[in-house]
Amino acid sequence: MERTQERKRQLAEMAIDSLNVEHQKELAELEFIYEKKKLIANKEWEIQKINDSKERVALSLRQDILYQERKELEYKIQKDNYIKTLPYRFILQIGPEFYYYHGTIQDGFHLDGFNSISWGLSASFGYRFDIKEIRLTDLGTVTGVHLRIGKHNNETANCFLNDELIDPPLCLDDYNEFFEIEAGVLLRQWFRLSTGVGKQFIHLSNENIEWNYYCGTIGFIIPIWNLDLTVQGTIIYGNDINDPVIRADASLMYRFGFGKFSSKPKID
Repeated sequence: MERTQERKRQLAEMAIDSLNVEHQKELAELEFIYEKKKLIANKEWEIQKINDSKERVALSLRQDILYQERKELEYKIQKDNYIKTLPYRFILQIGPEFYYYHGTIQDGFHLDGFNSISWGLSASFGYRFDIKEIRLTDLGTVTGVHLRIGKHNNETANCFLNDELIDPPLCLDDYNEFFEIEAGVLLRQWFRLSTGVGKQFIHLSNENIEWNYYCGTIGFIIPIWNLDLTVQGTIIYGNDINDPVIRADASLMYRFGFGKFSSKPKID
């Protein structure tokens, strides 16, 4: 009887041990599956982190590019609006001009008061280049041609003869005309640099004397509404001129304009 019970007990323990082995095997398989899924999840998370970092970098670069494109577009629109406020691309100026004859540089200046003042007509035609930078003081660079038609009175003519001739004759005529044509630039439309050629006529009682010469002008322009007040100095030299002479000029010219700028911003 006791042996039978002991046998049953041993059989029961063997069944329990068998169940424990199976259970442990299942637990081990479950743990392996769990660890595998954990490794896969960690790998996917790391990959996601890398992808997120790449996306953030790409997004940041794209934002920088969009910001730069927006600033460039704003600048183009601002420049376009600014160019529209400019007067005109082509400029025509015409008006009276007064000349003060100073004399030669070598012998010093003649200061004869109003006797050295002559008058004439001045005209300019210019083309304005595109504006590169937006500044309130930037009106662009203008290149053009400048024409003068004037006359010297007998006082100025005699000073001129005395400066250029060893034994000068006497001029009694108050209308001694001269013509000058120059080409040059207006920087920011207020500072003028130009050079060209001219011809001076002096009328004597029995003959006319002619001088061909070169001339160069440097001056400043002050715009007042549609008027331009110009103050400049001109040097006359070369060709038939023995000693270079200096002349001060002042003019008040009316400014005409035509040909508006037509700059449109490009949107890529």
